[in-house]
Amino acid sequence: SLRSLATNYTEGNLGFVLATPESPIELAHHTGHSSPFFNIFGYTTTLGPLKEPEARELIASSPISFPVEDREWILNQSGGWPLLLQILCRERLFTIEDNETDDQWREEGLRQIKPFRYLL
Repeated sequence: SLRSLATNYTEGNLGFVLATPESPIELAHHTGHSSPFFNIFGYTTTLGPLKEPEARELIASSPISFPVEDREWILNQSGGWPLLLQILCRERLFTIEDNETDDQWREEGLRQIKPFRYLL
């Protein structure tokens, strides 16, 4: 089991990250499970959007620099949420790599982040 792996076979040098809108305990409760698996998640934290300097740093980490107006648009549309930043940056990077000059990437990016708009 994962719990056994984490505690017995790696000398405590293995960790798990569970990304979910609910805590592991809430997930166990909602599913009717009281699995020991959920006990391996000793710490929980709530992540939010990045601060503006951090979001700008993430955008700037692209292997190809984006024009200023695109960086600002990505920042504004993402609200600083890492997932949204990554989706929008990926779409912009793809269009630059493909030598596309239109703004179709913006529409595609907005379409892809639509399921996550509740974050904004």
